[in-house]
Amino acid sequence: MNSLSGPGATAATFIFAMLTNALTASPDSRWKHLPSIPDPVGFAGMGAGVVDGRLVAFGGSHFAEKPLWLAGVKSFSDRIYTLAKDGRTWAEEAVRYPAKRGGFASTAARDRVYSAGGIDAEGCSREVYVIAGSGGKLTLTRLSDLPAGNGYGSAAVVRNRLYVVGGVATPTSTVASRETWSLDLETPPMSAAWRREPDLPGLGTFVAAASVADDALYLFGGIGYDADRKAVPSRQAFRLEYGATAWEPLPDLPEARVGASTPPTPVRDRSFFLIGGYAAIFPGKPREHPGFSVGTLVFDAKTRIWTAGPELPMPTSVDLDASGLPGPAPMIGAPCVLWNGLCVVVSGEVRPSVRTPAVVAWAVSEPFLPR
Repeated sequence: MNSLSGPGATAATFIFAMLTNALTASPDSRWKHLPSIPDPVGFAGMGAGVVDGRLVAFGGSHFAEKPLWLAGVKSFSDRIYTLAKDGRTWAEEAVRYPAKRGGFASTAARDRVYSAGGIDAEGCSREVYVIAGSGGKLTLTRLSDLPAGNGYGSAAVVRNRLYVVGGVATPTSTVASRETWSLDLETPPMSAAWRREPDLPGLGTFVAAASVADDALYLFGGIGYDADRKAVPSRQAFRLEYGATAWEPLPDLPEARVGASTPPTPVRDRSFFLIGGYAAIFPGKPREHPGFSVGTLVFDAKTRIWTAGPELPMPTSVDLDASGLPGPAPMIGAPCVLWNGLCVVVSGEVRPSVRTPAVVAWAVSEPFLPR
């Protein structure tokens, strides 16, 4: 999601994050810094996962030369990057994503990475792909198209089905979807039909964080619109049991989270770790935006209790007119991947229209507690 030119730009002039305690936050040395992706700016809205032991990241959007307030132009990527299991060096793959696109509903399961819909220069796509591995190379296979174009939706795989939840129909839409759809992954590609699942309660949402535990789909936060088309950051959380006829409301997040890294992989007795995102609408000029939320959140699916997690690292200095920030820095619109015992967050947006190539990680063996 781009917090200036993505969904909501029509109804609310600027949708930004309030930086939570940024001026008082101290760096937490428990965050690991992996090699940055091989792009000087970085991308928001990438898809990511693990294939054959390699970390895979693809697509996304950025402002390559200058930020939006200096008349920068948004462009999309079809590049696919992989990080070998030793974690030393990223490589750019010869194979490309079939379109220059970002803002997918993307998830990973069973050594495959799925991407549904997404945003490109033409609008919101219906196309769905799966990335897999064969003979040391990546392969892309097209699956059945979504029933309608979808941008900034959320995805997860439960049992044998790919779920896509929420999203928007066009990049400038001020209506968020409540719809949930699923696709049978055991049916031959392009043969399966999407099945309508129970709608989300309430306003609908996009850029929410989706994940899976114990044959159930979880959805956290995101942003929607009220009856007046006003953007409303969401604190809501829901659970959909496989085969259930309705979503189950869960305890609200301590504060809203828009664009948190997804999926917040459940680890250590089903604790969901929400990294990045923002909580509120910043009222100032885009150039003055202070950055996104440093705080992380942890949800225990057994006790259904929310707690504060470790604070994200902050940059020591910022060039206010740069289109990229070396980082690391609190981010939105970045994928999260469980890889080599790490919760890895790849690239992302760190100020409106400003990206970072930085890759940060938290060891699963570390307690998800503030320093």
